[in-house]
Amino acid sequence: MRNLLNHFLLAVTFTVAINFPILATDWDVVKTPLKWTSNGIDIILKDQLNVKEMSWPKTLLEYDLDFSAYPVEQNELALTDVDSKQNVPFQLTDIKTEKGQLKSATLCFFSDLPTGEKRSFRLHKISSEIKKENKRVVTVKSVNKRILIDNGLVRLELPGTGVHKKILPPIIQIGDNTSWLGSSVLPDKIGFISMKVEEISTGDLFAEYLISYQFEKGKQFQVKIRVAADNDFIVFEENMSGFIESDSLAWEIKWNNFHPEYRYCNDRPNPEHKIDVNKTGYDNFRWEPISGYPENPAATHHPDFTLDQKNLSNGLLPFNLTQYFSSNWWRHNTAAFWNNKTGKTVGIFIKDYENWIDPEYPIYGSRPNLSISYYFLDDKFWWSLPLVTGKRSLALAVYPHQKDIDLVNQTNLPIVHIDDLRRWYGWISLNKVKNWVLDYDPCQRVTPRCFEPYIRHVNYSSLYSLLWNKIMLVRYNTERSSNAGHPVDVRNLYEYFFYEFAEAKLSTEEFRQLRAMFLFMTYIYMDEAMMPTKTMLAGHADFLTDIKGVSGLAAFLFPDHPYAEEMADNFEKSIALNLQYHTRPNVSAWDARGGRWTENLACYVWESLKNSSRTSFLLYYFFHSIQFYKSRYFYDH
Repeated sequence: MRNLLNHFLLAVTFTVAINFPILATDWDVVKTPLKWTSNGIDIILKDQLNVKEMSWPKTLLEYDLDFSAYPVEQNELALTDVDSKQNVPFQLTDIKTEKGQLKSATLCFFSDLPTGEKRSFRLHKISSEIKKENKRVVTVKSVNKRILIDNGLVRLELPGTGVHKKILPPIIQIGDNTSWLGSSVLPDKIGFISMKVEEISTGDLFAEYLISYQFEKGKQFQVKIRVAADNDFIVFEENMSGFIESDSLAWEIKWNNFHPEYRYCNDRPNPEHKIDVNKTGYDNFRWEPISGYPENPAATHHPDFTLDQKNLSNGLLPFNLTQYFSSNWWRHNTAAFWNNKTGKTVGIFIKDYENWIDPEYPIYGSRPNLSISYYFLDDKFWWSLPLVTGKRSLALAVYPHQKDIDLVNQTNLPIVHIDDLRRWYGWISLNKVKNWVLDYDPCQRVTPRCFEPYIRHVNYSSLYSLLWNKIMLVRYNTERSSNAGHPVDVRNLYEYFFYEFAEAKLSTEEFRQLRAMFLFMTYIYMDEAMMPTKTMLAGHADFLTDIKGVSGLAAFLFPDHPYAEEMADNFEKSIALNLQYHTRPNVSAWDARGGRWTENLACYVWESLKNSSRTSFLLYYFFHSIQFYKSRYFYDH
């Protein structure tokens, strides 16, 4: 044991020393713009994962472009589907020009990506005299100094563009394609000075506006709102500064023409809340009424206790929208509310975790300061979005409740459409996944040979099955589902999978498939959505090592991956943060000596030690060694 601890401490000391100054890496985002050439730009989307259950829906994609090498004007551009030869509608944003010529921009267009398929597009130059006819799906009208935006599924009324001396809320009204459902208000005693509404981009694909507020005492509030074609949700990004939490200010969304009968967030209900274990489908789950279940003295588990169910006297519901907390019953990243009589659902989800920022960098779990609360009192329903310093990235959805019913009937899981939206347009959006490198050449094993023959001698099918099960947790569950197995389900990767995979006899295509699946899950575990480390430090401490250690295993298994060093950095930085902030300091007021782990030493620390020590050992001796790595030892042996 002493030798094991010495190896562990040696490796951890090394990793902390070289990485501690680095807050985070941007390995998962392609920062280098695509270069415009005389032949244009080719964009290829390919499903490198190739798992039949994983098929990405039509998604708005974004690519940064650099036009500096060859002159071209905006009206000379066309985007073509290479296979069908059809024009593809597109929209440019963040445009920078010089003497009428494009210098840089962001290219936006829609694409899906079915299982195993490839999509090829070419952005090219055409004569400016050729007219490109595209049917605009998102309509924008200016009426009575208001902006009306409608994509056929969701519609909004915003303040008109320009400077306003009288305060108006960011969203004046919101509704579906048949009726207005709600409005919003800002607090009266906020010290309003002025507001400005700017058009960022309007085109064939989406409309986007920036609404900026100036308040007394240096308070500023910005809301960027985007309505895209074919989406039953809108996206809004909030940026707040100068606010004091003790002021208790909030932007409220009031659903004055929507009366919910039921409430939902993940794990409320959970799969154990079936009415009849022998039946399936939507009607077989005990969905929570808007005011909670009746008091049940016989309750034995969350979320069935009275404290889990009862609304407070002021109407506050017992759960909220929060970036991260390890307890699943009160703090989640999605919520939905519906009325069976009208067949309507309204919901909300966190869009991009990287843009949910509490400047305090919370430890273990999110602070409640940015959390969105829900209220139901005297048949009135509203949401409260605190105005505090920080950022939020949100999507607000309005859709037919039948989408919830159909999804539950299909999966027999109590997970509704709002979670599908969060999954495909937030958590693993194609706009994010398109940047993940799951396949590359050469397709050959370069893992260092450092293990004795493993006794299990598993085959391709068993390795595939293990990874497939993990991917299905992403496909059919959520980041916070108690039955999704995160993060304990990860531990078999450290216990035997990476030994087996390193030694297994595989064909080239078998190796390619398993490598893609392992790398997919590596990106999932490195992402902020599962357990954040860039915007906050997630707990429990041992769970954090379960999740973040996988990137270290990936760097060891695939040292030739283009981002292998960033993967190693991700693991090593998480270890540094974990040891720094999840280890208790001296607190003289409590007469408490520092150095203790935040969990039971007799139990949880050993799982963390096992994962961390094994991964640290492999990286220290077989990845970071200059003699081995720089001399390409892996390829020669």
